[in-house]
Amino acid sequence: MAHVQVANGVRSSLYVGDLHPSLNETQLFQLFSQMGQLISVRVCRDLTSGRSLGYGYVNFSNPQDASRALNLMNFRVVNGKPIRIMYSNRDPSIRKSGTGNIFIKNLDKGIDCKALHETFSSFGNILSCKIATDVWGHSKGYGFVQFESEEAAQCAIDKLNGMLFNDKQVFIGPFVRKEKRKFNNVYVKNFSPTLNEDDLTNIFGEYGSITSVVVMRDQKGKSKGFGFVNFEDADDAARAVDGLNGKTFDEKEWYVGKAQKKSLLRARTGLVQQNGQPPLMHPPQMSTAEQQRRLVGNKLYPLVEQLEHKNAAKVTGMLLEMDHTQLLHLLNSPHALKAKVAEAIDVLRNDNLLVS
Repeated sequence: MAHVQVANGVRSSLYVGDLHPSLNETQLFQLFSQMGQLISVRVCRDLTSGRSLGYGYVNFSNPQDASRALNLMNFRVVNGKPIRIMYSNRDPSIRKSGTGNIFIKNLDKGIDCKALHETFSSFGNILSCKIATDVWGHSKGYGFVQFESEEAAQCAIDKLNGMLFNDKQVFIGPFVRKEKRKFNNVYVKNFSPTLNEDDLTNIFGEYGSITSVVVMRDQKGKSKGFGFVNFEDADDAARAVDGLNGKTFDEKEWYVGKAQKKSLLRARTGLVQQNGQPPLMHPPQMSTAEQQRRLVGNKLYPLVEQLEHKNAAKVTGMLLEMDHTQLLHLLNSPHALKAKVAEAIDVLRNDNLLVS
């Protein structure tokens, strides 16, 4: 693994993440004092409960010791969990800019942060490296690497995108923040109740090809004054938002924006048949994994409650992090459910979250 060089000048403060909940300041001090003289250590905690937030900071008296600790202790297993170390970045603009940040998906779930770091470190100095995990600590199959430079990030993308990692072809590209990601589904509200799907199609159709439109209606078929428009092309959707948001039609000022989860959730309970016929479309993502998960959760909770009454809500929430096929298996296999509930209880106990 390539050694990490000090970026952006001299640094002696380290961020230490993925800490086990039981790890305290004394243990953190003992662990890092082997690398050199420390000025301070801190485990960040919840202000109300005092529970560890799973990360902290270690400040060395000189940058050489900090660099050595970063190179020698990154991903070391402490209290059963590999810790993740990077230089503490006090400048939020660098973190928020996303410069040099890449997204890797379709990762084999056996690949951990250390393996990811080793794979990408040959392209340049890595500021941070993380595999997304569920509440069980299991990989979700995607991760992030932030390089010090945009050039290093682009080189990694050019060389590794589409390559096989553990016999799985990975996608590697620039990380795009959620608010900047492209979208096809547009949410429109506060329009006149006299407008129908044809009216919306005519108005939005000026911006590009539309695949579907829906006006949300109540049980009597009366318009609720909001709906969804799905564009074939994401750029057309963005232009429609820019062109129509805030415009006034029939003395009503429209809100037009990206269809967010909140508006979609609101719509899920509002779609009814129009004149005895199915609507032109379901709202975008009407039959989503989230909706399926909710249905499974309703069936799963009473089964979990029979096995673990006091912690049923927490355990059910943890189980719902699993894949849909695995959840269906739990519903049909009392033995598998019992084993998974026991595993969840162990996780809660280790994290001091168990209600006794």
